[in-house]
Amino acid sequence: MNQLTKSLVNLKSLKITSSRFEQMYQESLSWNLKTLEKIELTNNKLKNLSESFFILMPNLKIINLSGNYLTNLEEGLFRNQKMLKSLDLSKNKLNERLKPDVFYNLPSSLKELNIHGNSLRH
Repeated sequence: MNQLTKSLVNLKSLKITSSRFEQMYQESLSWNLKTLEKIELTNNKLKNLSESFFILMPNLKIINLSGNYLTNLEEGLFRNQKMLKSLDLSKNKLNERLKPDVFYNLPSSLKELNIHGNSLRH
């Protein structure tokens, strides 16, 4: 385990904003992030996230993905997020092709869901 990984073992919040990332994989965050409670990946250029992206972050309470270019979300992306209270997907490119199953897998702990500024239709 390298020194950076050791120093992040108790990390509670991670913010990566306005960094122009177009893609991010779980392997990119290969640190031990089991204690992470808040992740903000806002105002980047993210187009998609793999279904396993949050799998090693089981204690997330807040996920903010606003201001990206997300067009679709994998069905199981939020499946293991039993502690999740707030999910912000606002100001992305989500549209009617988004499968409703994505939202069926959201936990009962969720109190806030922001999908404002997308092209979703009912």
